[in-house]
Amino acid sequence: HMSWTLTPDLTQLPPLDQAMVFHWDSVPGVLGYYATIVGMMGEKTMITWSSSEVKEEATVGWEYMDEQQVAELVEATVLMAPDRQEFTVPAGIFKDCDMVFLVMTGFGRGVALQEGQPLPSLQTRTTLMVTLGGKEMQEGMGGD
Repeated sequence: HMSWTLTPDLTQLPPLDQAMVFHWDSVPGVLGYYATIVGMMGEKTMITWSSSEVKEEATVGWEYMDEQQVAELVEATVLMAPDRQEFTVPAGIFKDCDMVFLVMTGFGRGVALQEGQPLPSLQTRTTLMVTLGGKEMQEGMGGD
């Protein structure tokens, strides 16, 4: 069982016009982390930020990755290293959004059988999803 301890305390909405620093306790067994924040502005505009330090390849198969693939993505700085415990979102990029969501995933070990159609595969992962606020949120209505 993996659980998250994330700061700031997200029962309160973080100020979207300031830099947001997220810190978490290390999650045992995680081989790499990935975080993305999506902000919706009206019906036609979406702003995204990710923890990747490089432009991500659309070919990354997020549904299943073996340990070697996770290690390669950590090496390429697409995923954060397993000993990383903090990232910072620049100030103001989501300040005009109506709704803002954070999704963070820790990728663990995976295994795939060598034969079978379709090829059976299994991967451990832990995911945190939380609403960070926006103009449509009321003050004091943070996520659980």
